[in-house]
Amino acid sequence: MIDEIGQGQYATVHRGEHRETGKEVAVKLIDKAGSGATVQDKEIAVMLRIDDPNCVKMYEVYETETEVQMVLELLEGADLFDRIINKQKYPEAEAKALMKRVCLGVKTLHDQKIIHRDLKPENILLASLDDDITCKVADFGLSRMFPEDGPKAQKTGTLCGTPGYVAPEVLKREQYSYPVDIWSLGVITYITLCGFPPFPLDMQADSVKKVKTADFSFPEPYWTGISADAKDFIKKMVIVDPVARGTMDQVLAHPWLKE
Repeated sequence: MIDEIGQGQYATVHRGEHRETGKEVAVKLIDKAGSGATVQDKEIAVMLRIDDPNCVKMYEVYETETEVQMVLELLEGADLFDRIINKQKYPEAEAKALMKRVCLGVKTLHDQKIIHRDLKPENILLASLDDDITCKVADFGLSRMFPEDGPKAQKTGTLCGTPGYVAPEVLKREQYSYPVDIWSLGVITYITLCGFPPFPLDMQADSVKKVKTADFSFPEPYWTGISADAKDFIKKMVIVDPVARGTMDQVLAHPWLKE
């Protein structure tokens, strides 16, 4: 262990170094007594299933009498939310390159029969302080993982996610599936390009109504100079009907990401 780099209610994160190779990693130590964590937890199961350059990698997991210890890829650039605050907004070319990486990461999750369910800028981690594009999808604590040998079109109904990013069908307490992530990707793209979200980040009645009806716009002058393809990319994902949002393959085939 080198030093502590993060702390939460039941966990601390340390910078660690492999004794033989010198490789630096992040070591997340989770207090079992406070959190009830075990190595069978959903987040760990999800991370064991995925191995993709656009998702945070877990190298090892251990369990002692008092802790669950996760050895993770070390990322030095904080999260996308902080980066947007510092930059105010992303130039369109950078936003496109960043979102393509995020979408590729989410496609891997869906291909592995995993719904993230809490996609937001805080859960997109930047690899370094001087790189605004290289990023990883992170935080799988709310993810829903279906059996690998089960049908693709499986659904769930748990009310979860973050206000402002969660899809209408979740708020309506309907059964939902992979398209909830696609809605969230549209919201993340919007905030990355202009610096503010399309919907209020709260659960007030008016805010919920805006989400349920996809009531958003591209106000000037904040959207001046941003391409029609970028706006269409967002409009194709921030749609009330989850079927109309399509799949991650269709998202990645959109002209905006293809340019």
